[in-house]
Amino acid sequence: KSGALIPETFLLVKEYCRLKSLDALRQRVLEDNIVDKGSQKYRKDIWTEIRVRCFLGQDERFEYTSLLKVIDAFLSEELKRQVLFYHVCLSDALVYDLTAFHLFETFQSGAEAVSKTDVESYLQALESEHHELKTWSLSTRNKTIRYYLAAMKDFGILEGRHKKHFCYRYLPIETFTYVVYHIQQQDNHSAQRLINHSDWRLFFLEPRHVEEQLFRAQREGFLKFESAGSVIRLDLNYRDTGEYVDALIAEYRRAH
Repeated sequence: KSGALIPETFLLVKEYCRLKSLDALRQRVLEDNIVDKGSQKYRKDIWTEIRVRCFLGQDERFEYTSLLKVIDAFLSEELKRQVLFYHVCLSDALVYDLTAFHLFETFQSGAEAVSKTDVESYLQALESEHHELKTWSLSTRNKTIRYYLAAMKDFGILEGRHKKHFCYRYLPIETFTYVVYHIQQQDNHSAQRLINHSDWRLFFLEPRHVEEQLFRAQREGFLKFESAGSVIRLDLNYRDTGEYVDALIAEYRRAH
């Protein structure tokens, strides 16, 4: 793993949207060195990591996915980072489990920080689910933990040089609504299942917080949400995540 790679990801996505060819982009990274990294191996690592998080399924033809659209568009850097963070977690099962379960539960316990030792203990507990962990050398395991904690710091989830403290930030309604649309596009959940979806744990949100944000998203005109006793109803105002992002881009341009 190579850490968060936020600037490199933004650079490669914008270049890919210009070239519309993975082969051409690969050449720009490995041969033309647009990422400005001296080591050929490091450039290959960067290419492999970003290809998995952003370009899976793009081998045959260019597809302007919602993730590419957000990064390529005239939108706030904070929104881009948060959406990228979400997709990084979705693209790597181990990162997802570490964040949605270990970090979330540590945060919920009232702890103020997380240590390398904490993550190591959790990885040991995960060996039954992630069998590849049993084959890792000590140096690979330590490097993975170091990169993971550094990436969480880059994404604004943790802060601190040695001891990593939680850095909880309020989730903007635009990012929240992006996640709503993405979850629903993958599998059209009932409103109750959406509220309890594990993806919200990536942002340290409990079900009650999700419901509060759904009401706010309704006030912003992004969706329709009703909750009265046992009756909970959710209707989306846009057809899919891409259409929501298009509306967001148009609104951002009008405001700026």
